[in-house]
Amino acid sequence: CRMITAAINALRGMPLAVAKVRASVITHDLAELHRSRIANPGAGQLDAYREKAAEAKAFNEMTTVQQAVATEADWPWPASAIDVARDLGQTAPSLADVATEVSTAQAAWSSAHIMIERLRRVANAGAEAATTAEDVALAVEAMLDGLKGVSA
Repeated sequence: CRMITAAINALRGMPLAVAKVRASVITHDLAELHRSRIANPGAGQLDAYREKAAEAKAFNEMTTVQQAVATEADWPWPASAIDVARDLGQTAPSLADVATEVSTAQAAWSSAHIMIERLRRVANAGAEAATTAEDVALAVEAMLDGLKGVSA
């Protein structure tokens, strides 16, 4: 957090045009940093989350009868969670339980990501509209403060 604070403080001493460009980089980096705190970082992990969420959504959209006859072979992502529970000697959840858990987590992540994106865009707009380097720094600081309240 010291590096972020230092980067924001450095904006104050820059020419306005340079501060605006640098603020855009800082807000992007802040957003990425906060996203990585909510979900494991990395494009591969993000793809896995998306695939799990898509399967969970599709499973949850089926009728109760369709869910009752669904097999683990048809649903590899929920089945992998079931396999982990079995491997650990735990009671395995049902496909429906796993799909519900994944959908609930996805909703929380989505809400957090939406708020992060909103804060980033507001900070960028504030920085772009700023008439002083101090105002640019204040716009980025507002994003940093807003991020403190974002979690999944």
